[in-house]
Amino acid sequence: MAKNDGGRAFPARVMVREYDAMVPVYHGGMSLRDWFAGQAMTALCAWAATGGAMTANDIAEEAYKYADAMIAERAPE
Repeated sequence: MAKNDGGRAFPARVMVREYDAMVPVYHGGMSLRDWFAGQAMTALCAWAATGGAMTANDIAEEAYKYADAMIAERAPE
């Protein structure tokens, strides 16, 4: 079973020139899980830079744990 990625973060409709007309192109954006993990990673990297003993793999793993917790918390009961 795939993890709940929280849906799309920052979906957008962009207008692109195609020949002589502008046409809309839809971009789904990154997953909300990736967005949450990136936000958590920023704090974890800052903490590691002040002497916290974490490898890059540790930081990535922890960041996604925080992201999964955020998604679980916002899920309807």
